[in-house]
Amino acid sequence: MYEKRLRMFAGPNGSGKSTVYHSLKNEFDSGIYINSDDIEKSLSEFKSLKLSEYGISDEITPVSFTSFIQNHTLFHKAIKDGFDIDLTVENNIVLNKNLKTHSYEASILADLIRNQLIQIGKKLTFETVMSHFSKIDTLKQSKSQGYKNYLYFISTENVEINKIRVEERVKQGGHPVPVEKIVKRYYKSLTYLLEAIKYTHRTYIFDNSGKESKLVLDIYNGDLITFASNSIPVWVDKYILTSATSTDKA
Repeated sequence: MYEKRLRMFAGPNGSGKSTVYHSLKNEFDSGIYINSDDIEKSLSEFKSLKLSEYGISDEITPVSFTSFIQNHTLFHKAIKDGFDIDLTVENNIVLNKNLKTHSYEASILADLIRNQLIQIGKKLTFETVMSHFSKIDTLKQSKSQGYKNYLYFISTENVEINKIRVEERVKQGGHPVPVEKIVKRYYKSLTYLLEAIKYTHRTYIFDNSGKESKLVLDIYNGDLITFASNSIPVWVDKYILTSATSTDKA
């Protein structure tokens, strides 16, 4: 029997989401894989993105496309931060007529693709920093439509580690992230973690502070916790174990 599954690899910039995904991807069916970095690269290099490559065959009309973008919370944040969103769609191909693109456009497009795939019941896997509440909304939406949600959350014990790793990635040709955004997203992502767990079938918590990532917790159905390690990082205790206890007492 076909089961609808959504897999979300989440965590702050520089935590190692892609590394963990690639180490595990042969253990399950990823379905359609969505990475906003890949989307941004396509918009930058080819000035376009074929939605058919993401399993979306039904044509999205210019009216519905524009409506989705302009009603997205990131659209207003982008405008506020001085970034224009000028994407259009023709024959199910997103066009970037402006030579410049940015992470806001890629993130909104990734949301559009996820939304479309959930509507048609396709399996999907994606990476996200999860620094915006819209990712919680995605988990809510998919669960309400019969999906089993799998969350793989990866973080480090200190944001300084993330800064260094992003800097090293840039030296190897990766995309840069302003230091202030790395810090802001680090704490926002961790703050949203407990809420995200509520809407999952399984959650796997990884600490990637050292040379290799380590599975720390395996959480079933949002609340049944199995300890996969004898050593619990401070961030896991603070943002999951202690926070969950505080919520139960409230």
